[in-house]
Amino acid sequence: MRVLLVNLVELLRFKLWRLAGFLGASWQGVRISEGAHISPRARFGPGVFLGRVEIGSDVTVGEGTYINGGIIKSARIGCFCSLAQQINIGPTDHDYALPSTSSTLLPQGAPKPPPVIGHDVWISARVVILRGVTIGDGAVIGAGAVVNRDIPPYSIVVGVPARVIRPRFPRAADRAAAEAFLKARLPQAPEAGHGPIR
Repeated sequence: MRVLLVNLVELLRFKLWRLAGFLGASWQGVRISEGAHISPRARFGPGVFLGRVEIGSDVTVGEGTYINGGIIKSARIGCFCSLAQQINIGPTDHDYALPSTSSTLLPQGAPKPPPVIGHDVWISARVVILRGVTIGDGAVIGAGAVVNRDIPPYSIVVGVPARVIRPRFPRAADRAAAEAFLKARLPQAPEAGHGPIR
């Protein structure tokens, strides 16, 4: 009976926490679809859209980014990014060098820093982005990729683990034009998203 009462109290606390996140994101002007679960500690720039996504406490999302669905436990996401469905960004780690990988048997230590996703990044469906990586501005991540290392700006990556298959703009003049286009549209306010990723 005590376990039932504890579980009911926890469920109520969780629902109130999600309601606070929903209200906080709404107050910040985020467009939210049915099924989104948002931590009240997450921070959003203007013009953000959230689909069926779970947003954790350690998440910042820049202006004009839309997220179709998935789980984002930890991340710094820039402006004007496009994130598809069934993504998993910044999942928790297990230290396999310890005697046990179970967090119930042994504390797993401090997590790696959140992944940093630059501006104007396109992340396709079912992509996993691990903690501690940086994805440069303008990168394209192909469907089903697992990003476990840094991705250079304006590159196209695919695979498990993700690897660069080619630059997005093979000609330097085209890349410079894309960089200038993005720079002219980035908000100047520091809370709107982190700086460009080089």
